[in-house]
Amino acid sequence: MSGNSAIPAISYECPQCNQVYEPRSKSHALTAVCEKCGTYFGFAKWIKEEATFHETIIPVISVYQKGSINGIVWQVIGFVVKRDKKYRSQWREYCMFNPAEGLAFLSEYNGHWIFIRPISKTPRKNASDSSFTYEGFEYNLFQKYSAEIVFAKGEFTFDIFGQADRNRNFEYIAPPYMLGLETNNTSRLWYKGEHIPASDVANAFKLPQRAMPPQSGVGAVQPVFNMGFSESAMMIACALLFAVVILIQFYFSSTSRNQIVLDATYYQSALQDKTDKVFVTQSFVLEGDMASATAKIKAPVDNDWFYADLVLVNETTGDEYNFSHEVAYYHGYDDGNWSEGSTVGEAFLSRIPGGTYHIVIYPQFNVASSFSLLITRDVDMPSNMFITILGITLFPIGYYLIKHRRDRKRWSESDYSPYQYDDD
Repeated sequence: MSGNSAIPAISYECPQCNQVYEPRSKSHALTAVCEKCGTYFGFAKWIKEEATFHETIIPVISVYQKGSINGIVWQVIGFVVKRDKKYRSQWREYCMFNPAEGLAFLSEYNGHWIFIRPISKTPRKNASDSSFTYEGFEYNLFQKYSAEIVFAKGEFTFDIFGQADRNRNFEYIAPPYMLGLETNNTSRLWYKGEHIPASDVANAFKLPQRAMPPQSGVGAVQPVFNMGFSESAMMIACALLFAVVILIQFYFSSTSRNQIVLDATYYQSALQDKTDKVFVTQSFVLEGDMASATAKIKAPVDNDWFYADLVLVNETTGDEYNFSHEVAYYHGYDDGNWSEGSTVGEAFLSRIPGGTYHIVIYPQFNVASSFSLLITRDVDMPSNMFITILGITLFPIGYYLIKHRRDRKRWSESDYSPYQYDDD
């Protein structure tokens, strides 16, 4: 992905088969691969050797096809398959040209795409830095490699073999961005890349989605999610939601009446002369329109339980609200003191209309022979606030857990991973 001074060329002739072509990039073209015989050659004397590609690799995007990316129409003028000299992994690069914008590249590896353009700035100030900040993003060294050419097609504005032989490549990532450095004894070229979804590439060049290479693993600069907002914006949004929830809870706490409408105790002995074995409470009034109510049951259980089915009955309309609750408390000693349960239980009833009510109680006693029932109207429920806050918190927690897992997978492709991996 380098550039050299362009040598004017209106047409060129293959030195092997004498096929004549007119370059699409006009005078910018410096080298080409013959469409007829596959010979790679240059138009300048500094090209010392030729190569012939006998293998045929069909690019996903055809050479000389046009597509629009970020509002700019690019024409693919060259296609190259490169290979890491050390690990032998292969990727594909599409060299694109626009008369006003110059060069750009699309790089594809394992179905993941990066849109790349050369930049004139020098993002890394010190040659020894493996991480640095550029334009507000922290970049970390991801790969160092030297590449070789496996296959090429089309035309180029530079010598692809000379570039591959001379250059040492450094790639730094801050997903979804990448900064790359191609350096040799005489030149240093920086370029900046950004992840581009395969669907966007397909749409840009009017390709069917099924034609795109299948994705494997996590791309070097593939974002965790295509959320359309930053992590800092997500955290600010969560903080604002926390504040709103707390303010709403404060409002309800300050306006809730917490009115006790029934407080009574019932004994099992009172049921001895009854055939239906139920308690019916005295009548009580729930004021207001729609509001909540709680039924708190307390029983003197000790390694024991108490259970009751309860029916709240509106004496005017006959509407019934059924609920049940169990109170159980156990304790003991087993390699230390332990206990579980409680002698108090509470049931929450939401949106109960105002009116005169009574409760029918169907108790089940074990050892304890009594229980008390406390009914409170229009109750403040801070637990709703905590549940809501927990729900809001789960989103960033889930995001960072997924991000961590995907980052580990991403960095498993790198020799400079910050993570430790178990040896296979």
